[in-house]
Amino acid sequence: MRKLLKSALLGAPIMSDPEIQQIADKNGVSAATILISYHVNKGVVVLPKSVSEKRIASNREVISLSKDDLYVLDGMAAAGKAKRLN
Repeated sequence: MRKLLKSALLGAPIMSDPEIQQIADKNGVSAATILISYHVNKGVVVLPKSVSEKRIASNREVISLSKDDLYVLDGMAAAGKAKRLN
């Protein structure tokens, strides 16, 4: 079974993780976009939820992550760094 980063994004500690922030800054996007993109890049269907029109629109933004970024994110998942909060 593949381990993936899981997070209820809003208020999740993973959102402010320095490694996530570094990847987000490098790609010019938000931490939420990195986490959503990570799952999509891994072939996982992502169903983000929000009541804010701005967040709903930003949740549609998916980027292609580099192999280096995926390596870092896979390592975080394998280490159990993020747990589902909801």
